[in-house]
Amino acid sequence: MQTIRDFFSDPSNSTMAKILAGVAAILGVLVALASLTWTIIQICVKISELNEKKHLKKKVSLATNLPNRNPHFIGRDDVLRAIKRGFSNKSAVALAQSVQGLGGVGKSQTVLEYAHRHMREYKDAVWWINAETSLQEDCRKLLVIFGFKSDIFDERAILAEMGKWYHEHDSWLLVFDNAENYDALKPWLPSNTSGHILVTTRDNTCFSSIAEPVNIDVFSKETALDFLLTRTKRSPDIYAKMIVDMLGRLPLALEQAAAYIVSSSGEISFADYCRLLENEGSRVLEEGKPVDYQDAVTKTWKVSVEKLSESAKQLLYLCACVAPDNIPAQLYVESALRNERLPQPLRGILANEITRRNCFSELTKYSFLKHARENFYSMHRLLQKVIQHDAEKDLLCITANLSIFVDALPRDYSMRKHYETFIMIAEHADAVLRIAEKTDDCSHLQIVEQGWRWVTEGHWRLGEYTMSQMCCDRDLALSKKIYGEDSQEVASAYNNFGWLYRDFGKYAEALEMYNRALKIRKKLFGEKHAETATAYNNLGNTYRDMGDYDNAQVMLKKSLRIKKSVLGADDPSTATTYNNLGLLFYHMNEHKNALMQYKKALAISSSFLGYDHPNTATVNFNLGFLYRDMLEYTKAIDSFLRAYRAWLELHGEEHQRTREAYNALRETFILSGGKLVRFRCWLKKALLKNEESEEVNGGIIHRESSRYVSPMEKFQTSGFHSRGGMK
Repeated sequence: MQTIRDFFSDPSNSTMAKILAGVAAILGVLVALASLTWTIIQICVKISELNEKKHLKKKVSLATNLPNRNPHFIGRDDVLRAIKRGFSNKSAVALAQSVQGLGGVGKSQTVLEYAHRHMREYKDAVWWINAETSLQEDCRKLLVIFGFKSDIFDERAILAEMGKWYHEHDSWLLVFDNAENYDALKPWLPSNTSGHILVTTRDNTCFSSIAEPVNIDVFSKETALDFLLTRTKRSPDIYAKMIVDMLGRLPLALEQAAAYIVSSSGEISFADYCRLLENEGSRVLEEGKPVDYQDAVTKTWKVSVEKLSESAKQLLYLCACVAPDNIPAQLYVESALRNERLPQPLRGILANEITRRNCFSELTKYSFLKHARENFYSMHRLLQKVIQHDAEKDLLCITANLSIFVDALPRDYSMRKHYETFIMIAEHADAVLRIAEKTDDCSHLQIVEQGWRWVTEGHWRLGEYTMSQMCCDRDLALSKKIYGEDSQEVASAYNNFGWLYRDFGKYAEALEMYNRALKIRKKLFGEKHAETATAYNNLGNTYRDMGDYDNAQVMLKKSLRIKKSVLGADDPSTATTYNNLGLLFYHMNEHKNALMQYKKALAISSSFLGYDHPNTATVNFNLGFLYRDMLEYTKAIDSFLRAYRAWLELHGEEHQRTREAYNALRETFILSGGKLVRFRCWLKKALLKNEESEEVNGGIIHRESSRYVSPMEKFQTSGFHSRGGMK
């Protein structure tokens, strides 16, 4: 109380005043501290804001002009992984990779997808440069973002600034799209800096020295079908699979097909589109508007074709008019070396080894052709169709292909290599003939008709009877158109239909065809002519197959009489009828007569054709059954062994004829008292023995070839029939 009283009486000297002053001082310090704390907080906030602004600025500073991401992108995981692996090397220099492949295969879309997926891994730029049309301008636009004056368009200034930019930045991805010329691109590429470069190109060679190549191919069947169904939002059916096959699983073509189907608002089904593709070809593709693609596939390819040299373009046209797989390039080279058929300048180019390699390389580096194996190439099916549309208008191309492939078809099938040759070129010859058939040139059509006859025989020789019949249909129609109903060519086609109907077991139809052929030949050549004899021979064989042995004997004896009179008793064609008479007597159980006919046939065939000729082998095969039925097993085994050896050499061990000879030989070996377990060992030793053989008489072969002016006439007279219907 005293203190308070003292305070009011003398405030300046009181103890309370001192206390209050101390409190005030403390409060002042607290206020100062609070003010300092607030200032520090404000500074921290400012620093934080600055850091945040700096961070935001850094985030938005990535320069990019990437095209929109393709919402329909699918697959390509293997390619994307390959690109990523290629950039895993953290070296001091720019890492360059080239994505190579056929136009329309999806190079740009795959690289675009990679750029979008990995954009956050780069700090400076992810930039798209069209190397084909706007290389300088796209580089200038990149530099403008980093401070380069926007009103400078001088190439040297832009190149110099680009070099500085490479040295000042180290986290970027540049895509040079559609780069085809390394020399043109080289000045724009960095040296001794870090960053990533992706190049898309159709040229498989020009960037190999600076970039790791990543090859890209068409979709797999599964991915292609998945893309089509997803893009069109439709359920799978057989026609969707057909579209995938018809378009060769090419991404851009599938995108165009899908775009066309989607734009129809449900009016176009997969089946409808298949029909349009079949009838309209590349024209319907041009109607589909591809999403996020610069051009339709047809335009892309045609532009590339115009860049080829004249000789490479000629070679491409030739390859576009054959089958797409296993194109035998050696046929073109051999034609050039013989200085025939091929147009210039291609003929001269292919005749020289160095220029020849360059010509093929020009097509492979742009993926027009793909090297399949030595001397063989392949071509994408859809690309081939597009190029073929223009190639069909090139008469020189049609003429060259027609002459080369028709001449290459075998005229004789006495050796295994003849079968191998036909197998190698059959599909190509078929394609060439179908294209040449469209022309109105009479000389062309005559060669086409001959070609269909050779192809008919080849398929028949291989046991491909349905294919043979299709070719024979075309041969008959064309023969009637060119030569008229009563011509030798039409008679040959009727004769060949007779062979095919016999193979199908349609004997009534076979007789009808053979009689038509006989009627025409008698009208053209008369009764005493080799062609007329052939018709009688084939009629006799058909009657025998039907069990009508009387008529068979009449026809075969007529054939034999004419041949002996016209050709001579020792002619190989006469041996044919001796063999067929022997087979007839065998079926009639007249073993003595059969043996006599077979021996005559064997003597002529072995003498003039040799023991390893297929006709001689057939006689031996027939003799084997006759000897076996006569219980003369040693002679039967000898005959079967000769037939087996000849067919093994000619056809290989899996062929029907070889297997039948093997089975007959094994059965006879057992009947003769041999043990089954010892048969293989015995056969191996028997084949090693030096069996009697004679070289083919070149003069006789020449006489046969000159007389039989077409393979179908050889086909008509090679009537050696064995037990079981083998020919």
